[in-house]
Amino acid sequence: MVLHTAAWILAGRLCALVASCAAALVLVLAPAGAADPTKIGLSLSLTGATAPAGRQVQTGLEIWRDHVNAKGGLLGRPVELVYYDDQANPANAPGIYAKLMGVDKVDLLIGPYSTNVIAAALPAIIQNRRMTIGIFGLGANKEYKYTKYFSMNSQGASPRNYSRGFFQLALQQQPKPARVALVGADVEFSRNALDGARENAKEFGFDVVYERTYPLANTEYATIVRSMQAAAPDVIYAATLPVDTVGLLRASNEVRFKPKLYGGAFLGLLGRNQAATRAADQRTRQQRVLHSGREPAVRRHQGIPGGLSEAGAGARHRPTRLHLSTLCLCRRADSGQGGERNQVAR
Repeated sequence: MVLHTAAWILAGRLCALVASCAAALVLVLAPAGAADPTKIGLSLSLTGATAPAGRQVQTGLEIWRDHVNAKGGLLGRPVELVYYDDQANPANAPGIYAKLMGVDKVDLLIGPYSTNVIAAALPAIIQNRRMTIGIFGLGANKEYKYTKYFSMNSQGASPRNYSRGFFQLALQQQPKPARVALVGADVEFSRNALDGARENAKEFGFDVVYERTYPLANTEYATIVRSMQAAAPDVIYAATLPVDTVGLLRASNEVRFKPKLYGGAFLGLLGRNQAATRAADQRTRQQRVLHSGREPAVRRHQGIPGGLSEAGAGARHRPTRLHLSTLCLCRRADSGQGGERNQVAR
């Protein structure tokens, strides 16, 4: 359900995105016959580090294509998507876009998806003087300043916008935090996000006491977390991809590292697999019955073995956590209970 709903939202955004190119398409498509499809080409990260989000973009595009074709197509012609898996590897992007333009002869380029791949694909696109719309890129065009590149990003063009709300949220904590740590993967997206976070930290009066990037292939996060912990920051701003988001959170939990605010550009898994969803639903049903005081016969009907305690039910059916992008793990300093709460900072 999470994936399906988000894909519909993305489809709506893509509809507006492609419709905004209608004037350019009129010029491009005029010589073609009415029966010829409109070819829209891009690369997507269907495997690799950002595949969870890349597949969601794919789903959104396909929903949009089917919706448009059911209404007669784009400018009277059916839409055909031509896309290749770049494996979330920037090195694959130039070749893919050269093929889209030179071999597939697509009418319109969009994408790629993700900052890292967009930045790598832009030189080939610029050389051919083609227009494209980057999907969820963060400052990917800051070096080239190419006038035919447009960004599909709700935060806007400046990397500072990506973290501004996070630091504004941090300033609302009591007592007010003063020390911040910056951490993320050594890739284009994370570097841009951290550059913006550094500028915001300076503007809002934070002292950057720790800063580190690590290779994308990194699998050991305990050392990084212990180094952050030793610096004693009040706030952690992390710019991470799905795998290292999970790695940092798990390592922080293991060493009981609990700053006042922990979050930022946390890219995460955008849905649960079916097994995890069933387990979560089963646990919810069990907890309702256990707290309702119903008779054992009702408990058996709900799938809870007789004599099973609440702790036992939870242990057998433990759902996986859903990590959202820009997730903030906040600990209320004024609660007196040391509890944690989840907030989304946009």
